[in-house]
Amino acid sequence: MLSEVYDLECLQNLFTFTGYCRQTKTYHQFVIHKLRNDYDALMIHLFRDKLIMIGYNNENYDYPLLHHIIRHYDEYKYLQPQEITEKLYNKSQEIIENQFSAIGDWNKKITQIDLFKIWHYDNKAKLTSLKSLEVAMNLPIVEDMPFHHTQWITTLDQIDQILEYNKHDVEATNEFLNITLGNTENSLYKGKNKIELRQMVQNKYGLICSNYNDIKLGTELILKLYCDKLRKNIKEVRQLRTHRAKIQLKDCIPTWCDFESKEFDGLVNQFNSTIVYNGELKGALSCNVIYKGIKLDFGVGGCHACIKPGVYEANEEYIILDIDADLK
Repeated sequence: MLSEVYDLECLQNLFTFTGYCRQTKTYHQFVIHKLRNDYDALMIHLFRDKLIMIGYNNENYDYPLLHHIIRHYDEYKYLQPQEITEKLYNKSQEIIENQFSAIGDWNKKITQIDLFKIWHYDNKAKLTSLKSLEVAMNLPIVEDMPFHHTQWITTLDQIDQILEYNKHDVEATNEFLNITLGNTENSLYKGKNKIELRQMVQNKYGLICSNYNDIKLGTELILKLYCDKLRKNIKEVRQLRTHRAKIQLKDCIPTWCDFESKEFDGLVNQFNSTIVYNGELKGALSCNVIYKGIKLDFGVGGCHACIKPGVYEANEEYIILDIDADLK
C-alpha cells in the first residue's frame, strides 16, 4: 500500500496535482491545460495501487474536487482541456462556497487522511492555515500563490511557477505529517504517532476514526463502547437529553471548594446568585477576578487568563509554562 501527500491548485483555466510518494520518495505532477493535458495519466496514477492520500484540509476541498474529477472521467475525457478546466473551476468555487463539502467515507474512491482535522484546526478557535503552520514550523521559505485564481494562465513558464508553488505546499504538508507521526525532535510531539493511534483504535474497536481529532476520538469511542455493552442504538443515545427549566450555578460548586483569598468572595457570590433558565447559556455568566496581577475571566466556557503581551525569557530561576487545567 502506498501513501501519498498531495495538494491541488485550480485556476480559471488550469488544474494542477502534485503528489509525493513517501515510499519511493518521488514527486508526481499532473496538469490539465490547453498546453498540457495529463488527465489520463492522472487517473492511471491514482489507481495504480491501493493508495492512502494525505493532505491538509483535503477532506473539505482537495478530495471533493478530486472525487468530482474521478467520477466524471468518462464524460470529461472527451472534452477539450479548456472545457475541462472551466468545469473544474466552477466545481472548485462551489466547494469553497459550500460549508459542507466533505465526501462520506463510504463513498470515497481513495482513502483520505486529513491533518487539518486530526489536529482539530477546523475548530473556529484553533483555525490554522497551511501558511501559518509553515511559519510555526520555522520553514525556511513561506510563499503565497504566484497568481490569483481568476488569472488566465497562458504560458508554460506560468504553469511551472504554479507547479513549484504546488510542490512547496506538499513539502510543508509532508513536514507536518512527520510531526503527526512523532518523527520530530520537538519533545512535545516526539514519538507520539497520532495516525498509528487512530489505526489501532479502528482495527481493535471497528470505529472509523482516521480523521477524528483527539477529543472526538475519545467521546466517540466511549459512546461506541457504551452502546455495544448495553446493546443500545448509537443514534438514539445521541438524542438523549435531560431538559431542565433552570440551573442554579450554586449547585455546581463542589462542597470541597473553599476559597481562602478574599479576591474570590465576589466571584462566589455571583455564582451563588446566577440562575440559567431553559438552557440559555449564552451571556448567562461573565465576570472576572484580578489575582496576583493576573486577570481571570470566567464564563460558561470556563476560566481563562493570559499575561500581558511582551517578551518573556526563561532563566535558571524562572520557567515559562502554558497551562490548561481541567478539574473534576
